[in-house]
Amino acid sequence: MKGLILSAQGHNTEALAVVKKVLFKNLSNFTCWHVYGIINRKEKDYDQARRCYINAIKYNNGSNDVILRDLSYLQAHLREYEGFKESRRQLLLKNPGDFEHWVSYACGCYMAGDFENCIQSCESILRFDTGMKKPMRPAQKMEVILLRVKALERSLKFKEAIAMMVENKQIIVDKVQYFDILARLRLLNGQAKKSVDNLESLLEINSVNFSTYYKILEAKGIKLFNEHGNKNVLTTEEKATVKQTLEYYAKGFHRVTAHDRIAMKFLDGEDFAALLRRYVRGLLVKGAPAIMQDLREFYEDAAKVATIESLLLGWLANMDKQMTLEENDLEEQDPTVHLWLLYFISNHYLWKRDSKQALHYINKAIAHTPTLLDLYTLKGKIYQKSGDPKMAAKLFEEAR
Repeated sequence: MKGLILSAQGHNTEALAVVKKVLFKNLSNFTCWHVYGIINRKEKDYDQARRCYINAIKYNNGSNDVILRDLSYLQAHLREYEGFKESRRQLLLKNPGDFEHWVSYACGCYMAGDFENCIQSCESILRFDTGMKKPMRPAQKMEVILLRVKALERSLKFKEAIAMMVENKQIIVDKVQYFDILARLRLLNGQAKKSVDNLESLLEINSVNFSTYYKILEAKGIKLFNEHGNKNVLTTEEKATVKQTLEYYAKGFHRVTAHDRIAMKFLDGEDFAALLRRYVRGLLVKGAPAIMQDLREFYEDAAKVATIESLLLGWLANMDKQMTLEENDLEEQDPTVHLWLLYFISNHYLWKRDSKQALHYINKAIAHTPTLLDLYTLKGKIYQKSGDPKMAAKLFEEAR
């Protein structure tokens, strides 16, 4: 007890000395070994703490649940999943009616790669739910089902996993996870069309999720990214499939721009120019300063940079001439559109490392609206990139 109090006060060296002194007098005292392990764990000496816990269990004949539980937590922390599984198994044998021990043992089996025992444990939990001390809540039952499905997936039993997902559709209230897992299982089982149907159900829930569109294209046989997360070079046929697929979803979800933004990643030439015009125009009219930051990834492609420059300068010429973005537009744009267009063009030249042109357009924007602080911060960035930190600091201070 003195050792624990000293440890709680931060005197760990003194605490260890006290515990060692007691152990020297009585080496088989399991309480001392347990306290010794707690102090070592606090000192982050995890290997020594583990040995102390094991000794405490040995001298206590494994009858203390608290020591077993502490050991299992430490084993999970050290990623010793086989040891964690065994510790949880011993706890389960002592308390077979406790839901926590069943789930912990099932998780231990899953982490240790023992998927068969994990599946059987989940089946036992679901079968004997009514006989437990505390029956499972609906959310707990859902998590057990999903754990069993994951174990079936890792065991390559895709049909059984799909059947269990479909059978328990009403219990799995997290529909995003339900459709995502079911789509993945069906794709792994060779049911690409049904996988796409499930992913389309996800789009009905959230039509701006890029990941869902990527998975749909993957289900159609197009590998967009390599194992390092970098874009793959697509063939002409693959680009045509990407364009056709995303145009189809653009009709169904016309109020979002996610499909256009994804298509811009993988298409080029006239297709990219048309998508860029449609994507940027709406955001420009709304006055969204983050547009250029969103387009920055395209500045690694010289052809796409030239397309962006041509579009912005063309719009600026029309705005200077007749306050419209396109020559055949009938409705004049608000003056703020002209302002943000100058701001975006300055950003564009900054990323091209053309400081002279960037300053030219940002000065025009400041002359247009001298009270917008974003203009001064951008001008400061231009001077900073040009090697004039004093002028940059002055502009940042003025903006502040």
